[in-house]
Order: sequence, then C-alpha cells, then structure tokens
Amino acid sequence: NKQCTRAGLLAAIREVGQRCRPEDYFVFYYAGHGETLVTNKLGKTGDKDQCFCLVDHRGNTDDTSMTYRQQVWMRDHEFASNLLASVNPQAKIIVLVDACHSGTICDFDEIPEWKERRVRAVSISGCEDSQTAAGTGRGGQFTRAMTRAVQKLQQDGEKSYSTGKLFNRTLMQYRQHKLEGHSQNLSVHGCCVRPQDMVWPLQPRAQYVSPANSPPLCSMPKIAVLEDRKRHRWRDCISCSSSRRSASQPQQPHVLQPKKNLASTACRNPEAACQ
Repeated sequence: NKQCTRAGLLAAIREVGQRCRPEDYFVFYYAGHGETLVTNKLGKTGDKDQCFCLVDHRGNTDDTSMTYRQQVWMRDHEFASNLLASVNPQAKIIVLVDACHSGTICDFDEIPEWKERRVRAVSISGCEDSQTAAGTGRGGQFTRAMTRAVQKLQQDGEKSYSTGKLFNRTLMQYRQHKLEGHSQNLSVHGCCVRPQDMVWPLQPRAQYVSPANSPPLCSMPKIAVLEDRKRHRWRDCISCSSSRRSASQPQQPHVLQPKKNLASTACRNPEAACQ
C-alpha cells in the first residue's frame, strides 16, 4: 500500500509506457478506494473529478480536516494526461478500475488529446461515477466477476476473444454472483476503437482458475491450513489473525490505509494470447 503514492503511480506509468512500441498493449489495473472531489479543471462537464485515493510516503490518505486529500489523491484528468504523455500513441491502452466513482476515470470526452492523437483506448470500471463498488473481503465484485469470466471463456474453448466479449461475460458473472442489497453498473468506455474490435490481451495459456472460484485459506481443513502457513512462514490471512488477537492487547490508532493493487504491463504481439 505504501508504494501506491502519487510519485510511485506516475513512475510506474512512465516506466512501462516508455517500453511500449506501436501495436503493443498497455494495461493498467487499479483496485482500491475511489472518491470524488470538486473539480479544479476549467470547462469540465459536471462539477466533480473522479479520483484514486492514493497515500503519502507514510501510508496516509487524508487528515482529520479532510484537506490533505487534495495533495495526495489523483484526479481523473491528471491520470489521463499522464497516460497520454507516457504511452506510445500507436500502442493500445486498456484501463481496468475496481473502485468507487470510477466510471469516467479516463476522461475520454473531456480531454481532446485522446481523439486528436487517435489513441485506441478502452476503460472498464466497476461502477458509474455516482456509484460505489462493493468489496467482498476477497476482492471487489468487479474483479471477481472479470476473473470468473476469463475462466469461463477458457472452459468454453475460446482461444481468442475481444475486450467487448470479456465485458459482456463479466456482466453475466456479476449478475449471477452479485451481493444482495447492493447494485453497481459495470461501465465500459472507449476512444477510437470499439471494445468488440480490440483483442483482449490477457488470455491465459495454461489452465486458469479464478481466485473467486478457489476456497479461502480459512475454509481449508485445520491441518492443511497449518501446513500451508508453514510453507508461507506463517503469514496469516486477516480473518485468522484477528480471531487470535488477545482481548488485552492494546488497540493501535487507526489510520485509513486503503487496500490497493496496482499493475501496469506492456504486452508484445498483441494479436497473440498473452499470459
């Protein structure tokens, strides 16, 4: 989490973006907290910016006055501008965001450079700008649905498919496994390419099982759990460690530290299946 600072995120985008050649894929994935701030961009449609809730070098994302967020979080137009500045315009960009208020995180309609440079880009988000994205304790609903869709497409014998087909299958998996009492509209946006015309580059070559279809560590038999922890040097999962916490152990001050998973990668030979 402490690596997911503004500086760390921008450095990762630049590092991977500079390696992209024409027809390569640049894939950005973020799972964590998202929020909105009153926009600071003149002429923007609407009065809100969609934001990644990042952290500073100490792991803090805000303060009690709720003003520190202005320095730490990253706004949508700042994120999009750095993508445009870092990635070869002849490469293809896929942005995947499992966070609240993330529907238009790429600002395709607000930043004219997307269309002026004819950048082919698709974004898929776990919800619309006005919505929240549900978590499960084992990953967000969007991420779990997407990985289940990848597994199902492989089981159906799909050797190569489009980003549009993956999105449609992700919708099906979300509706099948959605949480009661919460709804979110998965959203897809694009620039200069339709999702059904962009090959999905992350198709596993080996047999793939979604983490959402795998049993959690704590549901395994007790002996198996102990053996697994020995192999992993007793790194407990959250629910196991919390159940053994002593009632007399002093509580530590709580600082909001959002869980994040940030991944960027450049994919060669985009028309071939990539791991």
